[in-house]
Amino acid sequence: MDRTQKLGGGLTIGVAGALLLGFVAQVSPERAATFSIPPQTAASSAAICRTGDEGRPDPAWMRQSFENDNCWLPQEPPAPDGTKASRDQLMVDLVAAKKFTAAANRYQQCISSYLAQRKQEAERTGQPMKATLVTIETHRIVASEASKKRVWGRITMAVDNFNAEGSECPQ
Repeated sequence: MDRTQKLGGGLTIGVAGALLLGFVAQVSPERAATFSIPPQTAASSAAICRTGDEGRPDPAWMRQSFENDNCWLPQEPPAPDGTKASRDQLMVDLVAAKKFTAAANRYQQCISSYLAQRKQEAERTGQPMKATLVTIETHRIVASEASKKRVWGRITMAVDNFNAEGSECPQ
């Protein structure tokens, strides 16, 4: 991304922010009262606890090829249960995590290569790259990095749980 693209993005955000602030500043006090946020209650801010769910899943389009880039996000391996797994099963899970990481790295490289190719094409034709393409492809790389962290966090937790439960070592 060159300097003009960075400045353009910052300018767009700055203008949008200024317009939003201008709109908020023009709201009358009587009207502002209708938009007030109710005070938080214990019931409205209670924790939402789920088991086996690590937050919002990536949307389905994250796994698919975007604009025919032919880059496909690999499937995360299932989360191991260190409290019930044997040492051999943990080793299988570790190998699966390593394979997933290698596949995710190839996926990210595929996206990077595709963007570089599109940038060269844009420079050759004199047409700008679509900002949405860069934004979405960048998001796919960031989400893939988060996915790798999630997989390795699960492995670490499984090994810690395995060690806490007893590691099948003779006493």
